[in-house]
Amino acid sequence: MKNLCFAVCFISIIAFGQKSFKFQGTLLNKENNQPIAFAHFQYENQGFVSDSDGMFGVMLNTAHKKVEVRISALGFQTLKTTLVHAERNKVYMKPEVFDLQEVVVNYEDPAVALVKKVIKNILGSAFITCGLLLAA
Repeated sequence: MKNLCFAVCFISIIAFGQKSFKFQGTLLNKENNQPIAFAHFQYENQGFVSDSDGMFGVMLNTAHKKVEVRISALGFQTLKTTLVHAERNKVYMKPEVFDLQEVVVNYEDPAVALVKKVIKNILGSAFITCGLLLAA
């Protein structure tokens, strides 16, 4: 009986001790106020993504009503910011331009190289065959 009472108390403490809070808002470009689509948010070992309109909403298992998240999106500087529960968070990211070096791609279709070898071998063997026939 003591074990049953202990188990019920333990399970109820665990069940009621864990809290989840909803964090939501919009992710915007700092320069032109346009929404940033499909940005990646990371909180501890949990991740979530903004939608095509830059909106995000997630339930996080945390005892805190404020959480620090890391946000990354292609073409923007990575940002660490604080989200607050029960508020419509507006988060602004600063665009970042990446200058890439020139890339030169040299490619020859392997089929073309093979056909060239075949033609060379056929022509070479034809001349040899012709030479042997003429010499005989």
